[in-house]
Amino acid sequence: MLVTATLLVHGWSLGDGLFLDDHWHQAQLRQRGWSLDLLFDATTIEPSRFIELWWQDKPAVWRYARPASVALMKLVCDLSDGSAAAQHAVSLALHLLTVWMVYRLCLLLTGHRGWSTVGGLLFAVYVHSIFAVGWIAAQNGVLQTCLCVAALLAYVRASGLNVGPGPSDDARGEDDAVEAARPSWMILTWVLWLVALGARENAVVMPLVFIAFDLAFAGRRQIAARLAVHVPMLAVATAYSYWRLAIFAAPMPDVYVRRPDGDLIGYVLWCAVKLLHYLCSAVWHSPMTIGPSGRVDPIREAPGDCLLMLGIVAGLAVGYFQAARGLRGRWIWPLWLVLSLLPVTPVLATPHSGYMAGVGFAVGAILPAALIGLARPVGIRRWARGVAVFFLVATCCYTPIYRALWRSMLAAERITIEEWERDAPPPPTVTDVFLINVPFVNVYAGPCMNALWPGAAPNVRNHTLTFSPELLGVESACTLRRIDEYTLEAATAGRPYFSGLLGRFLIGGLRRGGALAAGESIETEHFTARVTAVAAGGVSSIQFRFRQPLDSPRYRFYFSSAVCNAMPIRFAGRLRRKADGAAADSRLETRDARPHNAAALLDRLREGEAGAAVGWFDLIRQGADVPAEQQRRFRSLVEPIAVATGQDPARFFPEPGRIEVEPLERWWIDLVDDDTLAHVSMARDTLAPLRRQRGRLAAIRSTAARIIRTDLYLTGPPYDVSTTGGL
Repeated sequence: MLVTATLLVHGWSLGDGLFLDDHWHQAQLRQRGWSLDLLFDATTIEPSRFIELWWQDKPAVWRYARPASVALMKLVCDLSDGSAAAQHAVSLALHLLTVWMVYRLCLLLTGHRGWSTVGGLLFAVYVHSIFAVGWIAAQNGVLQTCLCVAALLAYVRASGLNVGPGPSDDARGEDDAVEAARPSWMILTWVLWLVALGARENAVVMPLVFIAFDLAFAGRRQIAARLAVHVPMLAVATAYSYWRLAIFAAPMPDVYVRRPDGDLIGYVLWCAVKLLHYLCSAVWHSPMTIGPSGRVDPIREAPGDCLLMLGIVAGLAVGYFQAARGLRGRWIWPLWLVLSLLPVTPVLATPHSGYMAGVGFAVGAILPAALIGLARPVGIRRWARGVAVFFLVATCCYTPIYRALWRSMLAAERITIEEWERDAPPPPTVTDVFLINVPFVNVYAGPCMNALWPGAAPNVRNHTLTFSPELLGVESACTLRRIDEYTLEAATAGRPYFSGLLGRFLIGGLRRGGALAAGESIETEHFTARVTAVAAGGVSSIQFRFRQPLDSPRYRFYFSSAVCNAMPIRFAGRLRRKADGAAADSRLETRDARPHNAAALLDRLREGEAGAAVGWFDLIRQGADVPAEQQRRFRSLVEPIAVATGQDPARFFPEPGRIEVEPLERWWIDLVDDDTLAHVSMARDTLAPLRRQRGRLAAIRSTAARIIRTDLYLTGPPYDVSTTGGL
């Protein structure tokens, strides 16, 4: 049953491929060797190594002390020739092993196979495990949790603890003899714990869990008898914490990691809300993504959300302790929840951070139900079994929703990659790729392009001119205007650039000078960026003046819009050049502008012949009597192409039945050709399933917003569905 449930929920992850950090990690693992320094470097994320951000003047590095998890990924990478499916299979196997160990732990604690199976199932389908098991970069958390649970089971054997059902916390008298530790099992405990510490930092809390087990199941005399174990473990944990925070530290950017910055009281209050958010998401299964703790001062800015979280956590805590009154070790599992989340409290909330907490949730949920006969007689204990079953049923219902959320994020990144893959590789002359309005989910554009076009342009540098105001895709109306041969302007009429939480990260985390101001210019090697207009909370337009002409063979531009995520913009005017170079060009056949040819021109345009539009321009210019239905069809064909190339359709079609032919023709000849039409058609038709998949996130949140508006579910301001860019 446990295997079946695990495969039903997580078997799909075998086809999830790479996502975000995975692109960089897997590329580095293929190139790096087996020395400790190289393993550390393989998972060190320094954005300046693969993308250039013109506003960044602060270092940003994610450096992780996780040699065990990196070594496992490296081994799988070498054995499978870089197979993503193989990495996912390892994560799935680790999760399945942890599910079995959670079942064994529940069985030791309760002696009840049925409720132990429920405990195993609760962890198998735990909603935050969807992200942890499905994301290769989160494999470190899956490995660390697996090793921590194994270390706990080994410690129970090593310390000779009787953790089975008992009526009270005072199960042993002070005069009871303490069983001698078993050396082989204690050595195994140390090995498992140290490897877990090398997999992910959360394992640093395990010595406290071991002490808690001794205290709960054997009393204070056991603690004294195990000082030879506990003191060295605590010393190692303390030394590791100091090394990790003070010596191995890296300049992780603000927002991703929050620091006191001189306001200790405010920082402590924020950390308390952040931990509360983590706990609420861990036990109530709300999304563990940003939430109220994404605000600067959540207590002042979102007091209702804070009270809601406090009410949920306090209510569940009171109910749990009442139902588990008199049971030995009942306080360990709430402690496990807190300890497992404490190391990541200052870090931006992400679902995989809650994976380890799932163990405490699963065991705590079934403990009162399995030992209902031993609990002291309080009225609420009668509900213990019903509550455990409710959580299992509710989790099974939530799992498809969280799987859909995860697949939405995968699809959002994949859409852009698919468009790059279907575009022709850059010629050898290209040295710089410029991304305009690219969704932040595609921040690993460089490694993705290198994987898609190996050897095509090995020395190409990726530059992000603007990130989309929205995280997963462009929703705002964004335009691109070529001012002269060297200058273009990117503008947004909707949500500003550098706004919301994403803006806080991009500016606060990467820039010393604070918010960008109107008129401010920043020089780079290839261009000068000048802020031409600002809006509330961000920037509405930016001009980029390049050192070389926009149609330089060294440059390639990609523009992201609501129609296409990666439209190539070549600024070449290729239709005009074609016409000037060949009088017999097939495009010139469209100059036959008689009205009865309008339908034929439309058919040719729909089939992907860009030159067919020129005949339409002549029809309009000559005032031909073109039927209204054909005019409507022409407009429906042209408008998405305009959006895809950064134009405002209202500029060409100011009102129904009216067409501004001169700017329309100039734009069309400069930026549109057969490849443009083919790209738009591909993005609209071939990638439609991915777009629908990406849209499920907005649909789920829209449905949730009808029930409750709160940051806890990303349905309240500033995270409501109308301002997705705040994420």
